[in-house]
Amino acid sequence: MIGIVEARSMLEATIQIEQKRILLFVTHLSLNPFLHHKQMKKILNEISKSPIPKLVMGDWNMKPHSKGWNEITNNLHDAWEIAGKGDGNTYPSIRPKRRLDYIFTSSSISVFAAEIIHIEPGASDHLPLRIVFSV
Repeated sequence: MIGIVEARSMLEATIQIEQKRILLFVTHLSLNPFLHHKQMKKILNEISKSPIPKLVMGDWNMKPHSKGWNEITNNLHDAWEIAGKGDGNTYPSIRPKRRLDYIFTSSSISVFAAEIIHIEPGASDHLPLRIVFSV
């Protein structure tokens, strides 16, 4: 039997808001535990390379307070834990039962609000997550 491994990637962009630079990372981690762990290590390595404030977001395919969540929150803050209300479930988009999507921030970013967007649940199998923040 041949297994199928989905290719995964991470987008990195630097944006500037009123003379302040922010590094953005967007990713989608594997469901495979071995690959998920390797991807987490790579992400943690990449985000440690710069002192610039960071937002790291995407489909993490992990539960809150899981081993992977604990690894990332040793370095970054879970925006939902700071400012979200309710369970934060984003998957599936129709009657969500799981929290798989996250926005993590560096300590130099203040999060004032976090919400799940329910406007067009058929647009994806996940609901979008939005935060309001300042640097």
